[in-house]
Amino acid sequence: MAGEFKVIPAGEAARPVIANLLQLYLYDMAPYFGARVNAAGRYDHDILEEAWAHPYLFTLEGAPAGFALITRECTIRERGPCWYVAEFGILRPYQERGLGRRAFQALLEANPGEWEVTWYDGNRPASAFWPRVIPQAGREEHRLQVNGMDWTSVAFNV
Repeated sequence: MAGEFKVIPAGEAARPVIANLLQLYLYDMAPYFGARVNAAGRYDHDILEEAWAHPYLFTLEGAPAGFALITRECTIRERGPCWYVAEFGILRPYQERGLGRRAFQALLEANPGEWEVTWYDGNRPASAFWPRVIPQAGREEHRLQVNGMDWTSVAFNV
């Protein structure tokens, strides 16, 4: 793909941009989790409050293309400190072009150590994406049930 792609640690100045991207992300996730918009036409959430520990903005040619919210708490399996992908989204026009892989690789390089990635098995795009980009060496894959839904969680070290 032509154009300069960047993965940028995001500060408070990028918070409104990521908040806007989250609305598009939640729209994409709505079929899997039954989310509905409020009377103002927006998705209510507290994602930024819960996961604004290590935010990243992805840009292509200077324009927002996606984001990641990374934490140091592996909350799903409640294990020791690790890098945990709380949310990760690439805007639809840029999906299937390798940007997600490039963004995730940049996150791994910027944050070496123990990692965990978790996805809802019913989310077909996530179920196809994550197994392809997570390093194979030393993977520990776990099947979970959360709120009656099947999830996959993969721990690894980089």
